[in-house]
Amino acid sequence: MQINKLLTTALLTLSAHAGTLLEVGPGGSAYFASAPIGFNAAFASGFSLDQTYTNINVEAMLGATATYPAGHAFLMRSIGTNTTSAQQIDSRILNFPTLPNLQNGSFQSLFNGLTLAAGTYYLVIETPVANDTIIIGQFLGDTVNTAPGISLTGNFARVPAAAYAPSTAFVNYTVSNFRIRVSGDANVPEPATVALTAASLLALAFHKRRS
Repeated sequence: MQINKLLTTALLTLSAHAGTLLEVGPGGSAYFASAPIGFNAAFASGFSLDQTYTNINVEAMLGATATYPAGHAFLMRSIGTNTTSAQQIDSRILNFPTLPNLQNGSFQSLFNGLTLAAGTYYLVIETPVANDTIIIGQFLGDTVNTAPGISLTGNFARVPAAAYAPSTAFVNYTVSNFRIRVSGDANVPEPATVALTAASLLALAFHKRRS
């Protein structure tokens, strides 16, 4: 019986975590606030991974009441006053889509096709300097769906943002959770490795039963 449990556990461990790894507020309505802390702001959401994942896609719910200048998104290994571009994984210019109904936002893909090892990462969103009506999707609640070993490590904000937004002196943002979603695939062993592991465990089980 113990060997059977060991075999089952090992095979489950070798299985992939595919699809959505983390989603804030799944199934709930989006709550949009007009620049919750002000214009030229920097907002961040942190998340941790327990192992290497491939095909990572990081999304956020963004919007605006009109057409405004573009902002920036950064994916970082760390944030805060000592952060430099050496901790940056990727960055991009982003647009805040105009939404006629601020309750019906949609996720915008910010980074995709990434491979991330186990560790903590931060999505940083910097709003434009020119206005104070950019909106970021939020969820008034603590509903966070995660795969095993994945967690949301916090929300952070600061106004005004530093010259390099990820080096902003962030403070904890506790009003609500920013709507983000992270998806990807586990770094699964090759089929031959899985088969060899299963065969070895079966041989061990057979040996135990004979002894």
